[in-house]
Amino acid sequence: LLQEGKSVLILVPEISLTPVMQKRFTDIFGDNVVVLHSRLTPAQRLRRWERARRGIGKIVLGPRSSVFVPIPNLSLIVVDEEQDHSYKQESPSPRYNARDVALMRGKIEDVPVIMGSATPSIESFHNAQNGKFELLRLPERPGGSQLPNVTVLDMKAERVLGSSLSATLVARMNDVLMSGKQVMLLLNRRGYARYARCPECGYMWRCPDCEINFTYHEWNHKLMCHYCGRIEPEPAKCPFCEGVKLSFFGTGTQRLERTLNEIFPEMTIARMDLDSTMVKGELERIISEVTEGNVNILTGTQMIGKGFDFPDIQLTGIIMTDLGLSFPDFRARETTFRLLTQAAGRAGRRKILGDVYIQTSIPDEYSIYHASRQDFEGFYREEIVNRRRFHYPPYSRLILFTVSSTKAESASKGIQALKEKLMILRDLYKGRLFHLLGPAPAPMYKRNKYYRHQLLLKLDSVTKFNELLRKRYPDAPMGIIPRDLRLAINVDPQDML
Repeated sequence: LLQEGKSVLILVPEISLTPVMQKRFTDIFGDNVVVLHSRLTPAQRLRRWERARRGIGKIVLGPRSSVFVPIPNLSLIVVDEEQDHSYKQESPSPRYNARDVALMRGKIEDVPVIMGSATPSIESFHNAQNGKFELLRLPERPGGSQLPNVTVLDMKAERVLGSSLSATLVARMNDVLMSGKQVMLLLNRRGYARYARCPECGYMWRCPDCEINFTYHEWNHKLMCHYCGRIEPEPAKCPFCEGVKLSFFGTGTQRLERTLNEIFPEMTIARMDLDSTMVKGELERIISEVTEGNVNILTGTQMIGKGFDFPDIQLTGIIMTDLGLSFPDFRARETTFRLLTQAAGRAGRRKILGDVYIQTSIPDEYSIYHASRQDFEGFYREEIVNRRRFHYPPYSRLILFTVSSTKAESASKGIQALKEKLMILRDLYKGRLFHLLGPAPAPMYKRNKYYRHQLLLKLDSVTKFNELLRKRYPDAPMGIIPRDLRLAINVDPQDML
């Protein structure tokens, strides 16, 4: 395609994957690659955008916003890790899914779209099963390596060491490290501790703007809210009983890193999460150090489970696997299966046979069972039954309505008024799927000083609903709720919180 003067657009779900993908493509195509993402300076982004617009760079690579870059002679769109939630822009508006935009752009410009994934989204695989998409299989791993051996550790029966590490996993880590190979540990929780509490009176420090527990970060001795970004210094004493002790509960990646340094003091340990990669160039440095074998143990959040090809990682350990299953989200099992499968795929990517240890308290849960066998289709067959039964995608389209206000009572009244208007539309919908759930307080009731209430609408057709909405309420969304309230309308939401 490039020899014919045509261009290619390649989307990746996260900025963290751009250095790896950039190297792979520039090693082959040289200066033809243009990388765009939000961590570039405005001047850099402008120069690269102009290169792409003029067709000087034939391969445009970047995260979700790159789907809108004007590219002359576009001939192919590639969406890597198509299932990833990061492709969805949840806030602020416009709330779009770059994968779906890529499909529509391919249709408009009459170019093929290739969506790649080892764990496709349930919706995409369903479309492939029904013939809407063409399914292409890659039955072998790159380089002919074998799938890793997977061991599920039932934490109800395991002896637990510091930071939720089982004794069995630590022993296996020691064997691998002594053989000169690398270990990767995934814990999908940032920070040092999940919450801070006064042991004298039980007081817990919460973000006043979001009413959720602060996460303690040891590296800067701060309490941080991971939703609104509020930061407070580590308290010297309890504001209620004036106790001077502070207890930390729950393990995050920073605490895990400290435990690993205590257990393996001779080993070099690197942590890759949002906090450790905020400084420019630090992400690239960590990737390079791990790839060159200068790091013995790599730990981090879900960031380390996506797309990286570290040749000497023999063992992958997944800590606190059950975390994601507790989320109030119909995709919780799919997300857990995906995270486990993707992380397991980091082990044994060359000639060595990899090992994966999954720590869980519910080993019989079907998402964990099928992930331990790298069996996507087995998981799909069980998951699709529940989706069909409860009319969740791919058997419906979802619209999440969120009304928010700085006054709790106003938000509650506003969502009730919205429901009444939507119920009028239901009566006009004429027998099609129109299932309205709620109203109810959002799972995360208060965020950044705003109280939030939600309605979830299940439909067979967003297009038909939109036509009916415009006909009944021509000025929508204006006039549906009072002007002093915020209304967010999220079609096909990925974040249900």
